[in-house]
Amino acid sequence: GGGVNFLNKHSHTFIHYSKFAGINTKDSTYAGDWNVRSFAEDSSGCIWIAYMFGILDKFDPVTKTFRHFNLAGQIGRPNMIIRSMQIDNRGNLWIGATGAGLIKFDIHNNQVKLYAPELHPEKSITSPPSIDIYSVFIDSETTIWLGTGNGISAMDPETETFVNYSFSPDLTPETILSIVTDNRHTVWFSTLNGI
Repeated sequence: GGGVNFLNKHSHTFIHYSKFAGINTKDSTYAGDWNVRSFAEDSSGCIWIAYMFGILDKFDPVTKTFRHFNLAGQIGRPNMIIRSMQIDNRGNLWIGATGAGLIKFDIHNNQVKLYAPELHPEKSITSPPSIDIYSVFIDSETTIWLGTGNGISAMDPETETFVNYSFSPDLTPETILSIVTDNRHTVWFSTLNGI
């Protein structure tokens, strides 16, 4: 990865933000690494940037400054890798990471909550089926769908409960890489073996 690039559509020029290259080489406000994994825009117009190694930045387009959050450090998962991020209508970032699980980040108070199977081994409805979350998707009914290293999970954010969908016993668990819905509200999942 090469950091973050901003395209000015009026001047047809790019601004490059990176610790190691571009006009912001000496800008200590840019905290991210090179491996950008996902973007989300909040209701105030700020851009949230998730980086591969557990870092989250908030970019304010008015002040052109970054605010840095070390998610991996906050939840004690130094080896996690961010794979996916979505924002809900309440201002929560839902971040899927391998080696961690599902992370909820409240952008209003900067509070972090981790959902991982080993935190509640006796209650499978309170966590996803795997610490490896490859994809996060929020549908029109605000269900949070997770593509994991062990199948599919659907979380109700109101009750914080999960429905973990298993495959038939004769099939091996699937890694779910991407999730989308169509205009009929059918949920589609991509795997290493197709859809």
